[in-house]
Amino acid sequence: MSELNWKIGFEIELMAPPRLSRQDLAEAIAQEHNGGSIHFWQKDSNS
Repeated sequence: MSELNWKIGFEIELMAPPRLSRQDLAEAIAQEHNGGSIHFWQKDSNS
């Protein structure tokens, strides 16, 4: 079997607990798994 050596990314929609932002949740998940999060605004395809 071949080994995959590429970096891959994915997008998930987060539902944060009350009084927390989705960014708070993303950072907590990333920290727990020794990862990181990048915040950016996705332009609409109609723009």
